[in-house]
Formats: sequence, structure tokens, C-alpha cells
Amino acid sequence: MLQSKRSAKDRDVTPELLGPSDYQALAEHLSRQSAESDRFGLADHLPFSGAADAQDPALRARRLSQWARGPNEPGWQRTWAVRNGGVGPIVGHLDLTGPEFKAELHRARVILGVEAAYRRRGVGERLLREAIAFARDAGLAWLDLWVFAHNAPALALYRKIGFVEIGRFPDQFRTRQMSIDDIAMAFRLDPHLPHGVFPTVSR
Repeated sequence: MLQSKRSAKDRDVTPELLGPSDYQALAEHLSRQSAESDRFGLADHLPFSGAADAQDPALRARRLSQWARGPNEPGWQRTWAVRNGGVGPIVGHLDLTGPEFKAELHRARVILGVEAAYRRRGVGERLLREAIAFARDAGLAWLDLWVFAHNAPALALYRKIGFVEIGRFPDQFRTRQMSIDDIAMAFRLDPHLPHGVFPTVSR
């Protein structure tokens, strides 16, 4: 019986790769998430995230175009989601987005979002591990992300997975008369640097 319950729970947080027919469900999830706030009363995803504009036809067309590109093409994207109960509305998602320049195609950016009622259930971790597995198969070398410095649960999760802090941007954002520091983190997939790497210049 315990095994049965555990298996059902695992199915509930199994990520699925989204396609064009899933866009509306994703847009509804992003709209719900953009309305949520953290313990400081700040939106978890500030307006620059674009979440509130998910219903915009131009943004829909752009995302579907990104989904159609391969990881060897600039601006590619893959989005995974977890649904409530495995079949209901989307409650968590992860965007893995490639850069705009060919010289950066060995990297991709992670954006993770889980609705408040479904946090601390393993949703974020499963989404991250799914993206990491895809990135390894695609031959990527690095995953990058940015996180608010006051978002302690997210920082703890990213560190648990293996992301390390590579930079901090004090006073990066200002909202509601508050200053927000932003932290840059990276996950190294490829332990080997390519041949012919230019040496770092120190002053």
C-alpha cells in the first residue's frame, strides 16, 4: 500500500515536455503565478518576466517558434511542466532557453516557476533534474539562472542541485520602495574546457 501511494505521488510530479497544444494551459499557469507574492509582498515574478503578457498573440507566436528550434539554433527553448495530479492544470514549469549568439550555444538559461500551493513537494527539483538530463543529452556545457537574493528556498534548492553562485548584483531591481539584489548562478555540465581557451587576464 505504501509503495502504491509513493508511486502515485511520483506520477503527480512527473515533468512533461510541452508542445503547441499545451500553450493555453501554460499561459493560465503563468497568469496565476504572476499574481502571487512572496513574504515581502513582492511579486514572485516581477513585470519584466513577461508572465502577465502570456496571452499576447505575439508572445505566443514567439514561444512556439522557439519550441520548434533545435538546441543548435540561437533562441531555442524547451518548456517542461508538472500538472496537478498529473493530469490537471499546470502548477509548475521550467523554461530552458538558448542564447541569441552562436558563440554561446554551449549555454542555456533556466527559469523555474512553481505556484505557491505546490512548493516544497519536489516539483521544482524534478523539473530541474529533467532539464539537466536534457541539457547533457544536447551536449550543453553550462546552465545559468538568476534568483532574488531574499528567495532563500529557491537558493537552497539550486545549491542542492549543484548550482553555484558566480555573481551578485546589488540593488539590481527596485519596486515598492524596496531594493532587490540579484544572484547569478551556474551549473557546470561539461567538466572539460575546450582546447584553445584564452587565458584569463588578471590585473
